[in-house]
Amino acid sequence: MRRSNAQTLGEVLQEYIKTLKLQGKLDEVKIHDHWNELLGLTIANATKEVRLHNNVLFVYMKSSVIRSELNMMRTSIAKALNERMGKEIITEIIIR
Repeated sequence: MRRSNAQTLGEVLQEYIKTLKLQGKLDEVKIHDHWNELLGLTIANATKEVRLHNNVLFVYMKSSVIRSELNMMRTSIAKALNERMGKEIITEIIIR
């Protein structure tokens, strides 16, 4: 016998994630992975921390030279990360 309120496993997991308010943290982990893929090994190694808070991506760098270069590319990096995520998550990038 088939239940009328049957849900797929994906739907149940999405509902569970929404209930526990985990989507923000999941997005942050994905952005960190995309940051490393997009900018390469050298910049990934020079990155101390990547955090997402209220749609602002905070990136902490070890190198002032790399930080200066990335500051000039913030808009294009945000656009590329949003495209990889498939939705508009990052509105601003602050590099420190």
